[in-house]
Amino acid sequence: MSDDSDARVVETMDGHLRLMSIHRSEPAGYLACCQGENGLIHLISSRLHHTFNWAWVQEPAPAPE
Repeated sequence: MSDDSDARVVETMDGHLRLMSIHRSEPAGYLACCQGENGLIHLISSRLHHTFNWAWVQEPAPAPE
């Protein structure tokens, strides 16, 4: 899972460090997603929790650097 944040190093569940960026994500994680009563969408991976709304999903992805 990745997002629009700046590139950063995160620790995975197995203790390895991985670079996360707009073009790189967790290499072997699971995903679960649900939408709350308030309309926010929650995406949970093996390590991270992201919350966003439907308008964000519909936005075009940033151009590659």
